[in-house]
Amino acid sequence: MRSFARFLNGPYGRLLVGVVAEGVLDEEIGKSYREHWVKPRRDDARRLLGRAIAAGELPKDSDVEVILDALFGPLYYRFLVKHAPLTSAFAEAIFRSVIAGVASPEARKRLDRPRARTRATTTGTGPAQHERRDRQSTDA
Repeated sequence: MRSFARFLNGPYGRLLVGVVAEGVLDEEIGKSYREHWVKPRRDDARRLLGRAIAAGELPKDSDVEVILDALFGPLYYRFLVKHAPLTSAFAEAIFRSVIAGVASPEARKRLDRPRARTRATTTGTGPAQHERRDRQSTDA
């Protein structure tokens, strides 16, 4: 999720905005975008979720399509609407929130464990600081 957020913020992300916009207006471009961009990424994530279900980390009756939309939707929303920054910390917060909501109790305990200290947790750019900045920017 974090690497996807970084990709969207990079130079190819800017190109993707044009493709998404054109895909809304042109049915063929939209179909191609979904087939060649969206589908492969969802397929990869679907395989990962399938492994989590097989390992008992997610319930067997998990609605994988809803989980995928819950994971990717907020990233695309920030990417396209730009009401708040799309950061790796935000992507991590979305992942943890969504997975915590659907994970088995044992898997949820692992999510609750403290993360290893990373640059984001030592430089004030972690999820708590990120969300604080988001609230401040929307309050202004």
